[in-house]
Amino acid sequence: MPNHPSATELASRFRGLDRRHGRLAATYDQAKARYDAVTNHLHAKRHALAEETRLSRHPLTRQSCISSLRRDVQALEENQRTLKSATDQAARPLKRCEKDMRAWVKYVQNCRALGYRQFHPFAVRVIEN
Repeated sequence: MPNHPSATELASRFRGLDRRHGRLAATYDQAKARYDAVTNHLHAKRHALAEETRLSRHPLTRQSCISSLRRDVQALEENQRTLKSATDQAARPLKRCEKDMRAWVKYVQNCRALGYRQFHPFAVRVIEN
C-alpha cells in the first residue's frame, strides 16, 4: 500500500481549508453586500430622475434637480463598477478554495475506496455529510 498521510495530517489539512474558506466567504459576502446596496441605491436614484424629468414643470427647478440627480447617478454607476470589480476579485480565491476542498474530499473518498480506512473522526464526518 502506498505511503499515505496520517489521519491527523488529513484532518489538519481539511481544517485549514475550511478556515480559509470561511474567511474568503466572509470577504466575498461583504463585497457582495456593498455592491447590492449601491445597486439598489442606483435604481432608486434612476427612478427619482425619471420621475423628476416626467413631473417637473418649472424650468429652473427642473434643470437644477435633474442635473443633481444625473451627477448622483453617474457617481453611483462609477461606484457600482468599482464594487463589481472588487466582488469579482473576492470570488476568485473563494472558487479556488472550493475547488481545493472538492479535490480533498475526492482524494479521501478514493483512499477509502482503496482500503485506507484510518481516518480521523473529523475527516469521516466531513465525507459522510
